Amino acid sequence: FPVDNIPAPNFRLTYFDGRGAAEVTRLLMKIGGIDFTDHRFPIHTTASRYGADEEYTSSKKSGQFSVNMDRLPVLDIDEDLTIGQSRAIERYIAGKCMLFGGNDEERAMIDCISENVRDIKEKYAAIRRRETELKDETASETPTSQWFHSDSGLQEWLAKLERSLPQVPADSEFAVGNTLSLADISIWHLLRDHFHGHLHEVLHAEEKAQCIRLSRIAHQVSEHSAIKKWLTDRPLSPF
Repeated sequence: FPVDNIPAPNFRLTYFDGRGAAEVTRLLMKIGGIDFTDHRFPIHTTASRYGADEEYTSSKKSGQFSVNMDRLPVLDIDEDLTIGQSRAIERYIAGKCMLFGGNDEERAMIDCISENVRDIKEKYAAIRRRETELKDETASETPTSQWFHSDSGLQEWLAKLERSLPQVPADSEFAVGNTLSLADISIWHLLRDHFHGHLHEVLHAEEKAQCIRLSRIAHQVSEHSAIKKWLTDRPLSPF
């Protein structure tokens, strides 16, 4: 049969009602024009934690998330395949959307940059955990404040990320090659969407670290029509 007659897969992305570990995949699908079911488990909040609802608990007990060791997100592809691990899902969808480079070398570099971005996110997550453990409201400067305002915090890490980009023409709009990729989306998400409520501090860190290319990439992605529409349409969520 002709390829054109093969139906497109039915995608169902399952996560909590938040951006979190599923948001980059959502961004990729929106940019790539992939229709998908954005299944979100409701969450409730208390003074100290987020909690899941009974539907999530029941689904977990039934083994629906076993491919990801009982965690989320998971991506159902039609009815016969489910994949887990947020980064594996991102790479799979990036490939489907032609956002994963044109050859093995570009794909490896896109993967490298995306993992560098993840390292920065994990560094920040560790700082947030440390701040929660300290619980010292009398401290003059919290770990989070130090992360955003000290030379050895976000500023230093963004400088490292800037230097990790491939050597290309100085006015390049893309991290790898000459087209939009997962690397660019990962950079945009880090700089413009990940640090909720701290955009001013992030912009200041970019300027101090002289992140000319990172800032240019983030701006270009921000101007993408699919990104603009998603930012307008996406549900409000606590994280």
